[in-house]
Amino acid sequence: MGIPFFLVSLALVKVAPAERQRQVLLLLFTGAAPLGGLMTMFRDPAGSHLKPILIVCVWAAGIFAGYVAARERGNV
Repeated sequence: MGIPFFLVSLALVKVAPAERQRQVLLLLFTGAAPLGGLMTMFRDPAGSHLKPILIVCVWAAGIFAGYVAARERGNV
């Protein structure tokens, strides 16, 4: 589930100008935030919010990993 966010983050950071790459990362986080907030309102079959929260955390980890991967390749 984090792979699409990883790939989008990697692609956006690679095509963004050097002075705007951190802004692109922030925009990606804020773009995923409303969807993540919506997902945390749902419950898993056991009645807890743990699964949606873990999904959103995987998204955030994927976004950050894409940024780090682009930085390691010398794009940042």
